[in-house]
Amino acid sequence: MRKTEEEIKRSYVKRRRWINVVWLLNFTLLPLLGVLYLLFRESEVLSKVIMVSLGAYSAFAIFVMWIIWRCPSCHMVFSRYVFDPKECPYCGVRLR
Repeated sequence: MRKTEEEIKRSYVKRRRWINVVWLLNFTLLPLLGVLYLLFRESEVLSKVIMVSLGAYSAFAIFVMWIIWRCPSCHMVFSRYVFDPKECPYCGVRLR
């Protein structure tokens, strides 16, 4: 069953929120983890915890970018250079 235009727009808004969370974390969590690693690199346990945290966040970011950042209509992945498209570059459906 094909989604209505309103359902597509709502789905896009939800997906866009997740992307905003990822970008917010990129600009806050990654620099923080980098500074913490530099401060605690002498401590074997803490440096490993920080590196595992960095790896877990990276996996989360990749998941969000490749699984969630898709067109709600045709399910094609948006380019990483497209931040807020007005319409899908693949199927042409209006997103906002």
